[in-house]
Amino acid sequence: MSFYKSHDKNNASQLDGSEPKSKRLNLLIRPSLMNDFKKIAYMRHLSINGLINKLIAEYVSKHAALVEEYDSVFKDMP
Repeated sequence: MSFYKSHDKNNASQLDGSEPKSKRLNLLIRPSLMNDFKKIAYMRHLSINGLINKLIAEYVSKHAALVEEYDSVFKDMP
């Protein structure tokens, strides 16, 4: 399964670029970790933002069962 594929088939929003990236995330990380992360992103020909999106999408895809469980437990929540 590609990390670009949404875990919810009924969800029109896909992680393939069709969903606008409008949520922000602020992180505080160690400078040395950030420095190495920049190097990895560069070597993979990705922006830091692109690499973070890719990694989060892969993690969400890997843990899709937890998302589905959450959705079923809290399905009646607004």
